[in-house]
Parts: sequence; structure tokens; C-alpha cells
Amino acid sequence: MSASSFGIKLGRGIGYTAAAVAHGAAVTVRATGQFGADVVTGTTDGYVEHSERFAALRLAALQGAPMTTPVVPKRSIKVAVKA
Repeated sequence: MSASSFGIKLGRGIGYTAAAVAHGAAVTVRATGQFGADVVTGTTDGYVEHSERFAALRLAALQGAPMTTPVVPKRSIKVAVKA
């Protein structure tokens, strides 16, 4: 299998997955009412937030900066240890 045919198959798989997710989201919103609408709103907000950050990283990489993705934890979990 050549690299280009593998790339095409991979791209088609990604495209299928995106289409299936969009269809599933539309069906879920209709079936679940407000909860589904809230999930779509949260998904959209999360996509916009992270997409902008990744776009900034790609732009910085084009300008010569290393392309890294920092991991920023949302919250820390404290564990109490009993002796």
C-alpha cells in the first residue's frame, strides 16, 4: 500500500467519523431536548476555545517556535493518606 493511498483511506475515515458525530449530535439534540442542546453548546464552546489555542501554536511554529502543546490541568486532586 502506498503512502498516498493510506493517507486517502485515513482521511476518508476521519471524514466519516466527523459526519457520523455531526449526525449523532443532531439526532441526540432532537431526542433529549434541553440536555442535548446544552451538550451541543458545551461542545461548540470547547471546540472554539481549543481550536484558537492550537491555531496560535501552529502560527508560532511557522515563525520558528517549537510546536508543543502544554498540558494545563483544570484542577488538582488532593489525596489524603492515612498511616
